[in-house]
Amino acid sequence: MKALGELDHARDEIAWPTREAHSMEIPGRDPAEVIVAHEHDVHAGSGLKQETVEKAMDEARMHQLPSEIPVESPFHPTHYPSPWPLVSFESPYSPFALQRGIPTHTLPKKLHIHDPWNLVNVDSNDFYATREGSWTSKIDHVRTYTLSLSPELEILAHAASKAAAAAEDEALKLPETVFISPQGTEGPTKQPAIRAFLPERPRKPTEVPEAHLYLSLKGGLGTGHHSIVYEAELELPRDLFCESTYCQSCLDEQIIVEVDRLKESGEWERRLNEAAKEYQTTESRDSPSSSSIQIPPRYVGFVRVILEHVPMQTMDMVAPARGESGETMAPAADAPSQHFACVSEPLIKRYVQYERLIVPIHPNIQWQNPSFPQTLCEHNVGKLKPVPRTARFHVAAKLSLPYDPHLEREAHNYLNFPSHFFQHWTGYNVVPPLHDPTPVGALVPQFFGYYKPDPPSENEYCSPILLIEHCGKPISVEKLSTDDRHECAALLFRFHTAGWLHESFAKRNILMQKHHPTCSPLEEHQDQCDVPHQHRPHSFRLIDFGRSVEYDRALRRSQEEMVGKYLFGIL
Repeated sequence: MKALGELDHARDEIAWPTREAHSMEIPGRDPAEVIVAHEHDVHAGSGLKQETVEKAMDEARMHQLPSEIPVESPFHPTHYPSPWPLVSFESPYSPFALQRGIPTHTLPKKLHIHDPWNLVNVDSNDFYATREGSWTSKIDHVRTYTLSLSPELEILAHAASKAAAAAEDEALKLPETVFISPQGTEGPTKQPAIRAFLPERPRKPTEVPEAHLYLSLKGGLGTGHHSIVYEAELELPRDLFCESTYCQSCLDEQIIVEVDRLKESGEWERRLNEAAKEYQTTESRDSPSSSSIQIPPRYVGFVRVILEHVPMQTMDMVAPARGESGETMAPAADAPSQHFACVSEPLIKRYVQYERLIVPIHPNIQWQNPSFPQTLCEHNVGKLKPVPRTARFHVAAKLSLPYDPHLEREAHNYLNFPSHFFQHWTGYNVVPPLHDPTPVGALVPQFFGYYKPDPPSENEYCSPILLIEHCGKPISVEKLSTDDRHECAALLFRFHTAGWLHESFAKRNILMQKHHPTCSPLEEHQDQCDVPHQHRPHSFRLIDFGRSVEYDRALRRSQEEMVGKYLFGIL
C-alpha cells in the first residue's frame, strides 16, 4: 500500500499498528497470588463458629486425612493450623479457581477422592437429588485414583520430570546474591559495594506424588448424555506454587553484623584488597578507554545514576465534522487533528550503576515460609500467620456414566490439543469466515489430569475422573452482544483452523465466566483488570470434546461451520 500511495484515506488506522506492542502470551492467574489472597481472607475472619471449626478438624483427622499419612507429607493432620482444615463446600471463603495450567510431569501421580455422597458411582438421578446435609454429617468415603497417561506420554512425562530435576540441581549450584550499592546518589564512594550471598534456597518440587479431591452433591454443574460434571475442591502441596522468601529487615541487620565482624577480625581489609586486585586484573584486560571515570585516591568506587525518559505516546484522532443539522460529515483530507488518545503515560526510569570494588559477604539469614512457622523471624511472626502446607482450588470434575467411552476420548484429546489452545494472548485475530477481529484468549479449559480407580473396583462401578478448569456457566445466546457472539463463534472457527472438528457443537458447550482468567483476585474484587480486553466483563471457553476428532475433509468442517453461523446469527 505504501508503494502505491494508498495511505491517505486511513492514515490514523494504519499508523496505530506501528505503535502497538507485538502480541505476547499472558499467563493465567498466578496460583501463588490466589493462595495468599485466600489465606488472608481466612485469617481475616472465616465466619465459622468455634464448635464448627473443632468438629471439622475432628472430621479431618478421622476421615479426610488418615493417620497412616507420614508426618513428612504436607497432608499430615499436624500441618493444619487453626482454623484449618476448613469444611469442604461450607466455608464462607471458598477457594479460588485454578486457572493456570500444570505441566504434565507435575500432575499428581495419585489422587485421594473424598466422596461422602458416593458420586463416583454415577447415578444420573443423584444430580437432581435434594442437596441437603452438611459435609460433617456424612461419612467420608476415600478412594485412591491414579493418573492415566498413554505409554508415549508417560515416557515424555518421565523425561520431563528428570529434566526438571536436573535443571533444579543446576540452579541450586548457582548461589543467589543481593547487590547493595554504597549510596543512591551519583559520585565517588568511600565504601565499596557489597554482594551478599544468600543461603541455598529450598528445593522446588519437580513432581507431585499425591493430591486430594473433595466431591459434594452441592457442587453440581451440569449433566449430559454421557457424563456429569461437579465443582470440586482440589488440594495440592502449597510449595508447588509458593516459594520461600527472605526478610529484607533481617538481611539489612545481618549485613551490618557481618561487616562489623569482618572488620574486627581484619578479614574485611583482606577481602577489600582481593577485590582491588580482581578489579585491576579485569581493568587491565579492557581497553584503556573503557572507563572515563576518574576516582580520587581516597575513594574506592563510583556510582552513576542514569535517568531514562520515556515520553508519553499519543495517537492523533481527527475530530468528526458536523453539518448544520448536527449530522456527522467526513473530514477533509487535510483536516487538522483536534483530538488525541493517550497510548502510554510518560515514565522516568532510574538505573544505578556501580564501578570498582565489590566485597562478598555471607550474612546469617534463612529462607522463610509461613507453612513452616519455625522459620519465621521476629519481623514476620506478627505479619505472616501460620498457614497449611497445602492449598485448595476450585476445579471441574467430570464423571462418566457407567462404561461410556466418551470421557476417555476427551482426556486423550486434551492431551493432544496444541499448546495454543490453552494460552491467553494480547491483541486480536481475524478468524475466517469472520471479518471482525476477536480477542485471543484460551480456547479450551486448562487440563489437570485424567484419573482412574486404583485398584479397579470389581463390585461396583467407579467412574474415572477428568479434572479441568472451572470456566463458568453455559451461555444464553439471546443475551449476548454482537461482539460476544463473534467471540463465541471465533472459538469454533479457531478450533477448525487448527484441524479439529467438535462433533457436538451446541450453545451448552460454550461457557461464560466473569472477569478475564488472567486477573488477580484483587483486580476481580475491584472490577479492574489490568490486562488487554479489560473492558470486556466476561470471557468464553469451548468445552465437551468426547466426540471431537481431527478432520481431513473440508466438507465436514463446512457443515459444522454453518451450525456455528446459524447459532450466532452470522450470515
